[in-house]
Amino acid sequence: MARIVLTSRLPEGQPSWRRWLDGHALIEPAEAWSRAAWLAEAADAEALVCLLGDRIDDATLAAMPPPRVVANFAVGYDNVDLAAATARGVIV
Repeated sequence: MARIVLTSRLPEGQPSWRRWLDGHALIEPAEAWSRAAWLAEAADAEALVCLLGDRIDDATLAAMPPPRVVANFAVGYDNVDLAAATARGVIV
């Protein structure tokens, strides 16, 4: 079971994104939380689901164990440092 951290509450909808994460330890905020708070939660996560406004840079990736996946719940990925992710073997 993977530990997956969400940086924000994600909208519910059809088809529900939750069904794709069934069976995993899903860590999500009850309300908005700060970057420091979600980074602390991500310290032992295997995956991070973020929004376009969340900066995912080399320092973010270094604060986590080697994550396997960073997923944006957004259109685009300008907020993710692809070179840093590639260097660490992280799938974006």
